[in-house]
Amino acid sequence: MAEGGQWILGPQVAQFEKDIAAWAGVKHAVACANGTDALLLVLKAWGVGTGDAVFVPAFTFAATGEVVALTGASPVCVDVLPDTYNVDLASLEAAIALVKRDGKLTAKVVMPVDLLGLPATTASSCRM
Repeated sequence: MAEGGQWILGPQVAQFEKDIAAWAGVKHAVACANGTDALLLVLKAWGVGTGDAVFVPAFTFAATGEVVALTGASPVCVDVLPDTYNVDLASLEAAIALVKRDGKLTAKVVMPVDLLGLPATTASSCRM
């Protein structure tokens, strides 16, 4: 472990970002203080904002909906399955159709959540 304690924009963080980028085979990596910051960073990178709908599971940690609101977008809660607590795909499809039919928001992102050791029903977060 490196000596020192400058963990905010310090040399240890810069080295970690270089190391993780090399490990992942990408040009850049950005360290975040927590998962909330990481989720917010992705939504902002995707241009999510006012007038957008982001579909989130109704059963999740508060940060899932919170980061959507922080971008100015609207979280749209989707029912979950009673046996896995993962997104119910029929409910997701109905919610997307409702948002599109209503026309007040733009269906932008589905944010599935891995929960209780079970992978999310949809493969990964995706932009629409």
